[in-house]
Amino acid sequence: MPQVVCLDFEGVICDSFTECLLVAWNCAHDGSPTSFSLKAVEGLPAAFVERFRRLRPYARHLGHFLVALLEDVPPIQNQEDFETVYRRIPEAQVEAFARKITTYRKQVRRARRAEWLAAHHIYTGIAQIFTRCALPLYVVTARDRTSVRAVLNAARFCVPAECIYGDERAKVQALAHIWRRERVQPQDVLLVDDHLFNVLSAREAGYQAAWALWGCPQGEAKIDEAHGQGIAILHSVEELSRLLQQPYVLPSLM
Repeated sequence: MPQVVCLDFEGVICDSFTECLLVAWNCAHDGSPTSFSLKAVEGLPAAFVERFRRLRPYARHLGHFLVALLEDVPPIQNQEDFETVYRRIPEAQVEAFARKITTYRKQVRRARRAEWLAAHHIYTGIAQIFTRCALPLYVVTARDRTSVRAVLNAARFCVPAECIYGDERAKVQALAHIWRRERVQPQDVLLVDDHLFNVLSAREAGYQAAWALWGCPQGEAKIDEAHGQGIAILHSVEELSRLLQQPYVLPSLM
């Protein structure tokens, strides 16, 4: 059983697909913060929405959102295909877009706070984990910490600021800081993430890691492949809750 638990934000704690969809589109088309509205989703091009939804499982940070904004995206079947397309985008363009979307998100959070918060949905059962888990609990995410704190505070989750690691593209760096902070060993720390890349990276670095599927459903072929690699898979928040309430060894560590 882990001694420290680290949860990803998007796809594990919260469904923020709508918020990501809107900020990506509005930033790409110079939308104003006051134009941020849940009703605006209905007016977005159907092709973009479908593309964003289809490619969202491959995105690990803001720069990756640019791929869904490309209209001539070649067929993408896996993470390697996605990264190949992403690498074709000039680095300067990626960095500029990431800065722009960060600024825009901050502006929306201030100008349209209620609407912005409404674009986030905490998954059923997550509240009980935050209130009942007796282990040290951290949030490790590529999302900015201010946004994460705003959503968690609105949901009345008491998470100290120092336990939220935001803007973490390489999550193993945050995990390294956490295990030293908690005075445990890497193998005592569990990362629960909805992106397979992060799960594999954590496992290879000596941490416990589990792939969460409730926020980002995957195809059976990909799940079977992950099983074959010995990757621990959690299909529901309920499974995560059970894991944290009783002695349990993740399949990858058996």
